[in-house]
Amino acid sequence: MSKTDVEDSRITHLFGIGFVLAFLLPHTSTPLLMVNPLLCIFYKIIQQNRKWDRIGWIVLLPLLVTFVLNVGQGVSLKSQQSFFTILLYIMCFPIVSNVQIKNGYLYFIFSVIFLSQIANVYHITFLSNFFETYYPISDEDMDYYLHVQNNISTDNMFNYRLGGLYHNSNNCSRAVTLLLATYLYVNRDKSIVGILLFSVISLFSVLQTGSRTGFFVAGLLIIVFLFSKGDVKQYWKIVFTILLLGFFLYMITTGSDTYRSLNLEDALEGSGAKKYNTFKSYLLHETSILKMLFGYLDATRFERSSSEFMTFFDSDYGSLIFKFGFVGFISILMFFYKIYKHYDRNNAFIFVVLLWMISSTIVSSYRAFFIFMLMLSVVYSNTKKIHNQE
Repeated sequence: MSKTDVEDSRITHLFGIGFVLAFLLPHTSTPLLMVNPLLCIFYKIIQQNRKWDRIGWIVLLPLLVTFVLNVGQGVSLKSQQSFFTILLYIMCFPIVSNVQIKNGYLYFIFSVIFLSQIANVYHITFLSNFFETYYPISDEDMDYYLHVQNNISTDNMFNYRLGGLYHNSNNCSRAVTLLLATYLYVNRDKSIVGILLFSVISLFSVLQTGSRTGFFVAGLLIIVFLFSKGDVKQYWKIVFTILLLGFFLYMITTGSDTYRSLNLEDALEGSGAKKYNTFKSYLLHETSILKMLFGYLDATRFERSSSEFMTFFDSDYGSLIFKFGFVGFISILMFFYKIYKHYDRNNAFIFVVLLWMISSTIVSSYRAFFIFMLMLSVVYSNTKKIHNQE
């Protein structure tokens, strides 16, 4: 094995360990919150002969204007940390380059997440105690968590939102869809049988969370990936898509009262309507053009404003527009569009994950945005390497 091969192997395993930490490390204290930014900087340092890509500069100026306009107006330390974290990941893009992602790390991450979901279902006490100890739950969620422990069984498991070690079921579902997207990319040239097996188990995990966005994103990820896979005949693509859509329709019509993930009526008239009306309320009450353009930087400042629907933005489109204004939000979308234009169509399925921005968060999520940027970086750099070789 050559010196270069040894270095590549070392970087591969270092990245794999970092990927595991990004998914599974608790972030309940300030020191742990520093892990992802430090990993980002570490990855940039250990990779030699790296050139900084200018793609991140499209976001720099608008976000810095937002920071300058708001920094002296009682912005919380947490919001400042969130701002600089987002800026760091964008400006360091691509965070890694030409790195392989080993399936072993992906299987390990998914196994831990999945076991944390079913620990209470099958009353696996030592696992439940482990996750309670190292992934402490917030006080407001404790009552529900204890209720699940005491009442859940294999017969009624889909009546509960199983967030596993993340506790928040949307966070768990988002992690699984990110993992699924990564797995589909890593195994894009392999047999469809193994890919579908992992995909089905992932769908089952998402179904347990009760997340409607997660279930939609996971299903669409699989369909878009299937149509981008060149070695699968068109006939089988159509057959599989019809079967998958038929299964979704069957489950929606027969199981919407049992499975929260499949209750589309509640999604549109309940959660979706509240998000839309909250954002509409903000636009109607906003009196400053400057704030509408460049935002407030601190999302908690919305909690003190008037909204009869929700006291916070439970979506990226609302949260990012309030924090960074329309200028900042559009610049972030342009950043993703620039990356998307660079990808070949066979890897474009990864951008399905950005649908989380409509219903929940990906950019505003401390954990999810770092993982998403790592994944984008790997694909971006590998695509660029192929183009340079050509």
